[in-house]
Amino acid sequence: MLTPIFNRPEQVKRPQNKLSLLPISRASADDVSLRYHVSLEALRVGRGYVGAAQALATAMVVAFFLADAGYGTMSRQTFSISEDILARCIKTGRATDEWYFDDHGYQIFSALLKLHDRQLRKAPFSALLRANDRFKSFVKSKMNR
Repeated sequence: MLTPIFNRPEQVKRPQNKLSLLPISRASADDVSLRYHVSLEALRVGRGYVGAAQALATAMVVAFFLADAGYGTMSRQTFSISEDILARCIKTGRATDEWYFDDHGYQIFSALLKLHDRQLRKAPFSALLRANDRFKSFVKSKMNR
C-alpha cells in the first residue's frame, strides 16, 4: 500500500503559522530521503521487495506534485516514463517475486530522487502538506478504478 509522507488526521487543519513557511528540518528530510534511497538501492541490486517499489511510487508522485507547485522541474513525459518503469517492476515482481530495476530504470529514479531531495530541503512544510494531500487523493482515485 502506498503511504503518504506524513500521516495526519483529516480533521486537522493546515498550520498557517510562520513555521509552515519553512522547510522541514534537515534530519526529517534525511529520514524521508534515506527510505527512498535504500529502496532504490535494493531494486538496483536485485534485492527489492514490494515495499521498495511502493516507496518509490510515493516519491515519484509527491515529487511530481511538488514540481507542479513550482519546486523543481519534472515533465509529464518524465513522470510517464517513471510510471512505466515502476509498473514493469511491479508486474515482474508480482509474477516472479524478483523486484529490480535495470540500468535505465535506476538512472531515471536516481535523477528523480535527486530532485526530490532538493524539494525536501527547500519546499516549505505547507507545500509538502499540500503535495501529501494530493498524493492521498491520487491514491484514492487509483484504488477506485
